[in-house]
Amino acid sequence: MGVNPHSIMTFKDLQRQLICLRLSVYEALLEHGPCTTRELATACSIDLLTVRPRMTELLQCGFVVDISEDGQGHEGIYKA
Repeated sequence: MGVNPHSIMTFKDLQRQLICLRLSVYEALLEHGPCTTRELATACSIDLLTVRPRMTELLQCGFVVDISEDGQGHEGIYKA
């Protein structure tokens, strides 16, 4: 039975990792955007389940805006 690497991470280690992921997603959006989270994940070979929460964080911080027009709950189009 192996040790889960997350079980030995400190909270600060996890925070640093999330900050790095957030920066990676932001830089990818600058390079490939505007686009959806799915398009960005594909273009950058970053897992979609990593991109989406980081995009939400960036949106909440004001670094990203949703420029989609449908408002129907479909996937948004994001711009840095």
